[in-house]
Amino acid sequence: MSNTERSSLPSKKEKLKERHDKWMQKSLPTIDKDPNFQPQPQTKKLHQKPPTIGLNIAKPQVARKKIIKEEIQRFHKVIQHSAFKADPLSAVRQHVENTVEKRKSIPNDNSMNIDR
Repeated sequence: MSNTERSSLPSKKEKLKERHDKWMQKSLPTIDKDPNFQPQPQTKKLHQKPPTIGLNIAKPQVARKKIIKEEIQRFHKVIQHSAFKADPLSAVRQHVENTVEKRKSIPNDNSMNIDR
């Protein structure tokens, strides 16, 4: 291939730029050229945090071990509780009902909100 033939071919960067430009044209919505056009406010947050449940991966190892130890102790207390021994399903159902009522009455951004 001669130098003139090489210079007529687009370089790798040029090809990438063309491909990117085509993709951008397809993915961007077309906006009317109306001078009174007002963009609508977004109703959903684009970057929502997932709900945190008990263990957060970002916590240091020592803090996670402490939380696990506390959860194990809490579990053993629940198992030894007389109401749980008498009727486990009823005790768990009552706990869930009380927890849901408590969360409904006290709105808190840091609580575990499943509806996010």
